[in-house]
Formats: sequence, C-alpha cells, structure tokens
Amino acid sequence: MTINREVIARYLEAAAALAADFKLPGTLTLESALALPGAVRIDYRREEDPSSQERPILLAALDGALAAYEQCRAVEGGRLAGDLAGRLRSVEADLGEIDRLAASTTDEYLAKLRKRIRALLEEVPVDEGRLIQEAAYQASRTDVTEEVVRLQAHLQQMQDTLSSAEGPVGKSLDFLVQEMHREANTIGSKAEHLAISQAVLRVKAEVEKIREQVQNIE
Repeated sequence: MTINREVIARYLEAAAALAADFKLPGTLTLESALALPGAVRIDYRREEDPSSQERPILLAALDGALAAYEQCRAVEGGRLAGDLAGRLRSVEADLGEIDRLAASTTDEYLAKLRKRIRALLEEVPVDEGRLIQEAAYQASRTDVTEEVVRLQAHLQQMQDTLSSAEGPVGKSLDFLVQEMHREANTIGSKAEHLAISQAVLRVKAEVEKIREQVQNIE
C-alpha cells in the first residue's frame, strides 16, 4: 500500500485556497484525505511458488473450457445446418410446383380467352391464330423460367456450401439469401396464377426464416 503524499499535498493546498477565497469554514480530515481519488494506491503482489500446481491446473481448466465451447459450437452448427437443409428442401419443392404450374399457364390462358371471346361474340367465328398469338404474348410476359432456374442455382450453391464448407460461411450464405429473396419477389410480381402466387408466398416465408438462421452463422 502506498500513500501518494504529493497528491494529498495538492488536495490540501487547493482546499486551503478555496477556503480562503470564499471564506468557507471546515477542515479536511485524515479520513477524507485518504478517501480522495489517487491518494492511496494498492498493489497486489504474490511471490510465485516454483512447486505450486496452480498454473497447470488453471491451464488444464482453460483447455477443457475451450474444448467444451468448441463442441457446443459444433453441435449448434449441426442443428442449424439441419434446419437450413430442411427449409431449402421445402423451397425446392415449391419451386418445382411453380415450374410445373408455369408450364401449363399458356394453355390455361388460351382456354380462358377462347371461352371469354365466345361468350361475348356468341356466333362470330373466332380467329384461332390470333388467340394463340395473344396467349403466347401473355405467356412471354409472365414467364418465370429464368427466375426459377436462378433460384434453383442459388439453392444448390447454398446446399453445397453447407455440406462442404471449411471455415466461416455466414457472409456467403447471407449474400445467397438476398439473391433468393430477389428472385422470389420477381416471380411473385410476374405470376398471375393463384396457385403460383401461393407457392411464392411459401417460398418467401421460408427464405425469410433462412435469413434469420443465417444471422447466427459465423
């Protein structure tokens, strides 16, 4: 324990000057002086005993704690990977449904258009060539094949990353999730089929859950 006499002397000088300048009564007692910041310094020293087993015990405990921590991380990582794999399979299934429904959109639109025109024009002959052309135009405007293919590629890349990655992958997965979300939004904006819209909503919900899980990955 060390008493910092110089610091205490400065305190006393400052207190005396303050009392003189402002005609203030009172004195600085020993207890008050020792309680002032910096007046007393305590240094803890301990002589190391060469025969002491404390250091090896502490290092062994630290090694055990680090090993347990690493094991917990591996277990938690396995759970996250399993959860993500299940959600990716769900998205993949909905994508397959979207692809199947999109393939029949042209024929369905053509049938609806033919029925509507015949109801309006009744006995007037329908120009089949014009109908097919209109249906083809509608199909090209709502075609989501390109987006589905890109989204499937992102799914595959994420699955490959989860199964074979060595080292931090959080940023890569986060980027893939952003791309998946973008493609799902584009499909949703193009789709005019109710079942496709419903499938897109399921995909977006799963992608959002995937995004939340990815935030927990280093």
